[in-house]
Amino acid sequence: MAHLSVGLESSSGSPKSQHGSNPPSFLTPNRRTFDYFDATPKVIAKGGLGSVRIATPRPRALIGNDQTSPLADHQEFILKEGKFQPSVGAAQVRREITAMEKLAGVNSPKLLNQEITSSGYRLVMEQASGAQLNHFFDNVIQKAPVEEQAALLKATSKELLLGLQNLHNKDVCHRDIKPGNVFVSKNDDNNIQVTYIDFGDASSLHEADQGASGTDKYSLPSKEDKTAAEIDLYSMGRMLAEATGQIPELKVDFDRQVLEDLSNEEQAEVAKPVSDQAPTQEAFINTLCYKQGLTLSDAINHPWLQS
Repeated sequence: MAHLSVGLESSSGSPKSQHGSNPPSFLTPNRRTFDYFDATPKVIAKGGLGSVRIATPRPRALIGNDQTSPLADHQEFILKEGKFQPSVGAAQVRREITAMEKLAGVNSPKLLNQEITSSGYRLVMEQASGAQLNHFFDNVIQKAPVEEQAALLKATSKELLLGLQNLHNKDVCHRDIKPGNVFVSKNDDNNIQVTYIDFGDASSLHEADQGASGTDKYSLPSKEDKTAAEIDLYSMGRMLAEATGQIPELKVDFDRQVLEDLSNEEQAEVAKPVSDQAPTQEAFINTLCYKQGLTLSDAINHPWLQS
């Protein structure tokens, strides 16, 4: 698809930002945004809303002292830009901005700058640390000694839930949780850090069940009268079932592919061979996907995570 020109400006002739009339902006009407990059930012992804680029800012000395660049202290950052299409308008971009402003970097990249015009947008944000969830499972959990894999899975699952709880505490329901939208890292002390990205489908908690959202493979088929917790936890359960299914020692017993063609009620019957409260991984994933009225507190305190 076509992308916005480098010199995108707001309708008033100067960039808009979440920081008010005096934003710490590196974008000015008289300078191209790309002047602040070491090289043309590399496109790492394309989607319905445009492109995602990764870039490194030039040293402060090379861009002059006339601006206080919010990027000068960041090794790398993400630039998302695109033109609005008839089926994808400003509303989705504004949802992402609203969610990221609420979160202010809590289990999410910090939004550094934003521009929206009638025809397109540009968002600049911190780069998420770590690896996408599937890569983390493949390169960290699966390569760990077998006797350590279950403990790593529990620690990762708990941090996923605690991060999601932080989102909900900030009145953000993600509504599109999937492996590509979750980054996970582990430091030398074995502490797990979780970052959620891509808030284009996000909503406030009380609007979570309104309108289509998410990726079919991970999305609750019917969101009507469902809570924000049920919607996001279902997606997390499907995501974890898929990720653990690639690791023989952690694979749950039932076949998720068979479940895809069943209704919610039928899925619940097939996928509950054990009690919701059994201290097993299988019961934990079943609980995320199928327990009606599930809360984040219930999920975080599941016996498997506490065992």
